[in-house]
Amino acid sequence: MRDNFFVNRVGYWQICCIFASLLVITKKNKYMSRIEEDKHTVRQMVEIYCHGNHHTREGLCEECRTLLEYSHFRLDHCKFGENKTTCKVCPVHCYKPEMRERMRRVMIYAGPRMLWHHPLAALRHLWREMR
Repeated sequence: MRDNFFVNRVGYWQICCIFASLLVITKKNKYMSRIEEDKHTVRQMVEIYCHGNHHTREGLCEECRTLLEYSHFRLDHCKFGENKTTCKVCPVHCYKPEMRERMRRVMIYAGPRMLWHHPLAALRHLWREMR
């Protein structure tokens, strides 16, 4: 009973829909490179964090804009390129300690909220982290 809790609770149909959506989104964004997808996901997470903690209505505050620009710079210069893993499991930590701590706070705050605001991007990110 416990082994099939998730399947019994959600149902096969919903599970199939979730995975089908992931495949569609992945194919739909095929024109986007892996780096561009990661930039888009990071932008979404920083926006959620900034709106929730710094109470900005539109755009980002200066601190979050700086963090976003830094993360985009690091993604552009990632030595693994299109074969990169998620930063959490990467063997090379290219962020400065201060920026890494700030990004960690963003991820802790925005990660669970991504499932509500951008569910497919969150699931795609989790899927890649598990591979």
